[in-house]
Amino acid sequence: MAEDEKLESRVRLFAYRKLTERGCTGLGQELLGVVVEIGLPGGLDVLACYQDHTARYINYSGKLIIWETPDHAEVREFNTELFEHSRHIISQIGPWEEERRSPPPQGMLRISFLVADGLYFGEGPADGMFADGLAGPALHAALDIMQVITSHNPD
Repeated sequence: MAEDEKLESRVRLFAYRKLTERGCTGLGQELLGVVVEIGLPGGLDVLACYQDHTARYINYSGKLIIWETPDHAEVREFNTELFEHSRHIISQIGPWEEERRSPPPQGMLRISFLVADGLYFGEGPADGMFADGLAGPALHAALDIMQVITSHNPD
């Protein structure tokens, strides 16, 4: 299941996690998802984008958008950019080996990379992360995705 490219990215991620839990190694660095979390005054905003061009957006208010339109040209283009920039980032950093951290507090941003061999992430002040030469391009592509999917779901 983990290597079956016909399956949804979330299903493949689940299969890779199960393999990791069973002690499998050498799973490679296939990037299957990118999650951006930002602490806002009202709570946490979360955008999860997947390799199969689907997405999930959870607004700090609790509103949820499930994007299951992988053939939408604009989202597909921005998602391709996001994944290209994200692959460059994971080539520069290593996987996180410790317990998952608490969500980022107000003013902080975390970008997590859901990779076959584990979780990779970067975290810092939101303004600094958007201005960062490594993280910034990926974050701007993620912001573009969020703007498109929220404009198609105005409620």
